[in-house]
Amino acid sequence: MLKRITSEFPDSSARNYFPYINALFQPMNWIANLSERSHVSIDLKECIQHDPNPPTMWHIHSAVERAASLGLLGKWRQAWEEMQELYARLTEAQRKHFMFQPSRQVLALATGREEELINAYDLTYWSTWSFEHYTGIPGHCAIRRGEVSEFIQRFRRGDRQKCHFEASIPQIFLFVLLSHHDLVGARYFIEGMTEAGTLYGGDLLGQGYTITDAQDDELVEHWIAKIARFQKDEGAYNQVVPALRARLALERGDWKTAATHIQQELSISKGVAFVRLQLLLRIVIGSGADIGLSKREMLKQAHEQLAGPHLELALICLQEQKPAITDLWPHPKWMPELRLWLALWLEAQGKKSQAYNVAEPAIDNRYGLMHCQPALKKLLQRVSSK
Repeated sequence: MLKRITSEFPDSSARNYFPYINALFQPMNWIANLSERSHVSIDLKECIQHDPNPPTMWHIHSAVERAASLGLLGKWRQAWEEMQELYARLTEAQRKHFMFQPSRQVLALATGREEELINAYDLTYWSTWSFEHYTGIPGHCAIRRGEVSEFIQRFRRGDRQKCHFEASIPQIFLFVLLSHHDLVGARYFIEGMTEAGTLYGGDLLGQGYTITDAQDDELVEHWIAKIARFQKDEGAYNQVVPALRARLALERGDWKTAATHIQQELSISKGVAFVRLQLLLRIVIGSGADIGLSKREMLKQAHEQLAGPHLELALICLQEQKPAITDLWPHPKWMPELRLWLALWLEAQGKKSQAYNVAEPAIDNRYGLMHCQPALKKLLQRVSSK
């Protein structure tokens, strides 16, 4: 109906009410399939593309949500092009909008446009949730622009930006510290977070995944010991800890241990952050070891809750699709866990050469112990050995 209105009456003032309709339609939970939900979201937002110049806040919000839906489907280039078209029409103040600015930075990373990254302290807000990636945008800006030392110095002086979730700020700093190979500093920082009561603010999984990236057992167990007081929170500790231990085992090629840990995880709640990444981890492990779920059950979960490259990886592991990197996958140095997990699966299938070719482009020495680099490098050593 909205499409017909916009087609037949392009100049109608009814367009002014479309953003409100969009708000009412969110989050469209009546559509069970994520891919279908994303397509409906994109179509809905297309109805309000012909917006005023400069666009209103409603239109900016809608454009960002459309870009996120395109990203979920793996349409990264289209999302970037639309974001750039909008960027050209925004005022300088609007370009710093708390949703628009970090989303544009994510798309620059996903499409390999590092020259578009800005100084982390020029970001109006520090975000960890854009496009559901757990590492946080400020750290990537600092690392790729070669400004890690400056970032650490300013942060330690108490200089930091606003964040959507203040409790996510420590997670951002941990990411930068560990990219600097500072395991001792990370351990002391976790101690300080515990004393200040900022260790956990609703994002245990984001913190845990960041720490797990370093592949350091002592650091992981130290962090787990510090969050033990959240054991009664079934939506957090009891889901996160088994998942992190499962991920550690998987990324070392130990599928049996990974399956043992993932079986202890409670059923994934829609309220848990990064739920799709959690589900994908479960399916990847379940494709190579018994986790108590049938292939049919895992396929159903994949089709309902995954889309884009995440869905493709699940289908590859469940042998419903040929193992290949398609146009739906982001730049090799963004979301490297996807390439890592595919390469691990290929290694388990005895396809070492393919595993190497999938994983090698994700290597980026600037990230130190972060961004899956330790696990990627160990995998490459295994599959390249004679």
